[in-house]
Amino acid sequence: MTPFAKAVVGILLIGVIGGGVFMFRDTIRDAVTSISSVVVEPVEELGVEAAPTTVIEGVAAALPPPVEISGEMTMKLALARQHLDEGDLVSALRLSENVLLDDTMVRYTGPWRKAADLADTIMSTIVMTDVPFPEKVRHVVGSGQSLSGIAQQYNVTVAMLQISNGLERTRPTIYPDQVFKIYEGHWRIEVSKSAFVLVLFDGERIVKVYDIATGRQDRTPVGTFMIKDKQIEPVWYPGGGRIIPFGEKENVLGTRWMGMRPTGDTDPTLKGFGIHGTWEPESIGNAASLGCVRMRNEDVEELFDFVTIGTPVTIIE
Repeated sequence: MTPFAKAVVGILLIGVIGGGVFMFRDTIRDAVTSISSVVVEPVEELGVEAAPTTVIEGVAAALPPPVEISGEMTMKLALARQHLDEGDLVSALRLSENVLLDDTMVRYTGPWRKAADLADTIMSTIVMTDVPFPEKVRHVVGSGQSLSGIAQQYNVTVAMLQISNGLERTRPTIYPDQVFKIYEGHWRIEVSKSAFVLVLFDGERIVKVYDIATGRQDRTPVGTFMIKDKQIEPVWYPGGGRIIPFGEKENVLGTRWMGMRPTGDTDPTLKGFGIHGTWEPESIGNAASLGCVRMRNEDVEELFDFVTIGTPVTIIE
């Protein structure tokens, strides 16, 4: 074919293709638009937003949806709150614990925390007041008994005995025939380093949940420990023979200290670790301490009133 003929054929092909595109331009445009505009809008159900989407070359690729509380468990928690507001603590606690013990619940995840915080609120009402509850012990004060003796008998602190029965902390005097209602707890503490959470348990029952800070550079050790001493307005001994009294700016321990010693298979040489307060509440939720478990002062003061010497502590990653 001569060059002239090739040129003529090329011009004709271009004309045919161009005409086809022109004729079907609306169909092509609609198809392209439908592909490039595939965007999944956020959906709100039970107050939870849908997973965000990532658009790749005009096609929306949805990220895996977050793990959330199921509709059934959400309804149970709502009903538990209603029972709590109505003063039915037994039903409220039963429902919240039913959610926490569900096979799909993973400890220290967001859904778990929602249920645990509600259990915390319910248990605070039960343990820290004199409201009736089936598992409370009724104790009639006998002649010659003291607050410390009664507290030791039921494995509670004197402070908690006073708080839960409406006694003044500054007036420790009690009288024969006084009636105390006492929640006899079997306390243990679990700390999750990755979740920055400390949980106070009574056996397997959640009593309190606190946000914490842990040690920088993974300095907080994992293992099993026990509370060996407790101090109000603690003095800090940072090493090197230094002694920093409470109230000094350099004292980082806050208002309370609970020292720990290793137990079981945990390295017995671990020393100087404990649970304490802080003057830097903004550090909570971070790896910020020298290795101890750090809490807000108001939280560590409350925990201090709960736990007794010998309370077991487990620290996990």
